[in-house]
Amino acid sequence: MITVAMLFTTPAAGRTHRCRRWYPGPALRTALIEIVDLLSAGSDLAQRKLAHALGDPHAGSAPERALEHALALGWEDDDACPILEHFDWKAQPPEIREALSTLPTFPPGMSWDWHDRDPLDEDHDQRDPHEELNDFLNSVNLHSSEVGFELIGFWADDSFTLGFVREEELERLEDLGRQAGTVMVPYY
Repeated sequence: MITVAMLFTTPAAGRTHRCRRWYPGPALRTALIEIVDLLSAGSDLAQRKLAHALGDPHAGSAPERALEHALALGWEDDDACPILEHFDWKAQPPEIREALSTLPTFPPGMSWDWHDRDPLDEDHDQRDPHEELNDFLNSVNLHSSEVGFELIGFWADDSFTLGFVREEELERLEDLGRQAGTVMVPYY
């Protein structure tokens, strides 16, 4: 991956700004294409969105941003559902639960009954929000693995993206993630 810094001047303000332009190399491009293909089950729309992200300096400056663009963001204009769900760092378990439930990759047979009676909810006000989020994501993965899926995700700047993958696809996804220079985190 090559990152080139460019300078541009904003005419109104007369200020010079630094803009980072991201140029993914062939190996990185191939790994990202394979990740999108694996997660989207060969969706042409997701591949077109990835191609756009790889050619658009404003779509992102890292592999994670390209994957977000292809699999999670910008779906409002399309009839398709996102494959991954994007969250702000302040997202709370109820919001995450609701969004994950709408994903087409949400594990069939997985229920949220365990969350409705989770004792962690009782001491919500006394817990560190990051610790609570991590515990929640680990619990989601535990219950999704009971039905043959793994919760995956990655952090990008001050946000994170989550989705599900079949257990048999996890190793391939992790290998592709390493090739792409991004870490697809399974929540064990």
